[in-house]
Amino acid sequence: MSVAAALYREVRESERHSVALDGTLRDPEWKPHDVVVEDLSSTGFRVPTETELHAGAFVSLGLAGVGMCPARVVRQADGQIGCTFLVPLGRGKLKAAMEATSLRPLDLNLMIKAQPPEPKRETISDTRAPRHIRLGVVTGLAAASWAAAIAAANLLAK
Repeated sequence: MSVAAALYREVRESERHSVALDGTLRDPEWKPHDVVVEDLSSTGFRVPTETELHAGAFVSLGLAGVGMCPARVVRQADGQIGCTFLVPLGRGKLKAAMEATSLRPLDLNLMIKAQPPEPKRETISDTRAPRHIRLGVVTGLAAASWAAAIAAANLLAK
């Protein structure tokens, strides 16, 4: 009894780069999951994740310097998923992803503490005329404008 064995050579469409890039993986329900991309190429990526995603699922990967890239899961094993981009990254986007610095959330508490206290403002009294006076002035000006228009029309008609 003999067993035939076949050796398969893994064929890749593009060069794979070992990286450690922070990213956001969005699952088919568009829920965000923070991930660290470990392998990146122009045609796909590999990330460790505890999110249950099956082969064929459509996801999206957000990377600093690149933006959101739609992809499809091609394998999941040992807590990692491999995905292929629906539209391959060009050289420029691949380079931007590898050179971008990861964005970290700001600690807003530190920013609030660092701001100087807001200066006290003096209250300014309302120096406008009372409402009934303002209404009388507007009404009087409107009536005078109509009277001038009617007088001009009478002079032109003669």
